[in-house]
Amino acid sequence: MANIIIYDIAADSYGALVILNQIVREAEHDKANDYYIFLSSGINRTHGNLHYIYINKKKGLAHRLIWDLYGLKRYLKKNFIMPHLIISMQNMALLGFHGIPQMVYLHQSIPFSDFNLNPMKKEERKLFFYKYVYKIMIFLTINFTGSRVYVQTEWMKERAVALFRKSIKVKKIAPSIEKQEGIRNAETNNKDFLFYPTSNFKYKNIDTIIKAIDYLKVYNPEIYGRIELRLTIDKDPKYCMASDNVKFIGYQSKDDMISLYENSSAMVFPSYLESFGLPLIEAASIGLPIIVSDLPYSREILGTYDGARFINDYMSKRAWAQGITEVYAEGRNRYKPLIWNNEGWKVLFNDIHSILHNRKR
Repeated sequence: MANIIIYDIAADSYGALVILNQIVREAEHDKANDYYIFLSSGINRTHGNLHYIYINKKKGLAHRLIWDLYGLKRYLKKNFIMPHLIISMQNMALLGFHGIPQMVYLHQSIPFSDFNLNPMKKEERKLFFYKYVYKIMIFLTINFTGSRVYVQTEWMKERAVALFRKSIKVKKIAPSIEKQEGIRNAETNNKDFLFYPTSNFKYKNIDTIIKAIDYLKVYNPEIYGRIELRLTIDKDPKYCMASDNVKFIGYQSKDDMISLYENSSAMVFPSYLESFGLPLIEAASIGLPIIVSDLPYSREILGTYDGARFINDYMSKRAWAQGITEVYAEGRNRYKPLIWNNEGWKVLFNDIHSILHNRKR
């Protein structure tokens, strides 16, 4: 029986926790091995071969980096746990584990982006760090340890292959999708609502979709009067002039997200950078109309879905307003659900067993 480390103390967003839950669920069936799962929150599942170690992420980034560099190794040594394989879900390999094979789930797309960032702008400094500094850390740790790399989409695979040395193996593993079981509720404000599951980053293109609603207010008041845009972020002062038809509903739990999918009339997704875009699959799996930026990530996921309307000029408020108008003019509330057949986690666990088998030889 081997000891396998799953390291994901940074996971706290909806998408990251969905992915972590999926890999843990697969690990439950691997009774031949013990899994030590380092995390900060989000999982209540227990099983005989799963061992949870909760790390207090609230202490800040410095504490997390200390854990990455020293804390994990110290904990394993103190508790007499000899790791045979490490799975890092945090984009980087872990240093200080010479001779122990590692697998890195690389899901941060910002280092592979093409857009420019200005570190002098406060709202862009974090993205600048991820694009340039974090990219170097990813490059160095993975090349130094010779880790295997797993990404979510073909476009990420192409960028990763170009970044790392030729001996680094890169594979695509798309997330699986759970069956959505929500309840449709009657809305009390007589409006159809558009849903955008998002975070408050520049590349999410929130400004453009808010301006599109304002554009409808002036040029298509009939459609404007029917709709309400709901964003899963808290209201930022920079959006203080947003239309009354734009609602900031904050972070949503998994159950609340399912309810939003079920009760929305359409989903908008103006983001111009995604490693995968999990909400797209979740929405398409229930047949929800989707208006989305026309980019490689969206084409890869929704290319065969009839309910997708791709916006080529995704920085144009007018283009988004036109897309929204066309969806409502079409009058279709639901499409044939997209069937997402994916066995990516089987690929990962086959590799786990192959690595462990080769170590025994």
